[in-house]
Amino acid sequence: MNLKAITLILFSLCTLALSAQEEPIQEEIQLFNGEVSLPGTLSIPAKSKKPPLLIFIHGSGNIDRNGGQGPAMPLTYLKELADALNKRGIATYRYDKRTFSIENLKK
Repeated sequence: MNLKAITLILFSLCTLALSAQEEPIQEEIQLFNGEVSLPGTLSIPAKSKKPPLLIFIHGSGNIDRNGGQGPAMPLTYLKELADALNKRGIATYRYDKRTFSIENLKK
């Protein structure tokens, strides 16, 4: 067997191993404090019993749990980061800021 064939086989095996990983368990959660509610998403790695939890705390700006700023800026960098952390065994919680509202953006 030549080096190219071995490289191709190793690459294929690595790709299969990565694609076989289980999807994280995602749950929509609504936190309440008096009249204030904070919707968010909890993502837990499928095979972890007690994973560490990372909570995304947003800075300034009107962003949603995925990092987007409404229809004009539908970014997903926070979701992509959460997915990458889940693959490494870290649970994440990300939420919509109280100032974020699709209804407010439509007005």
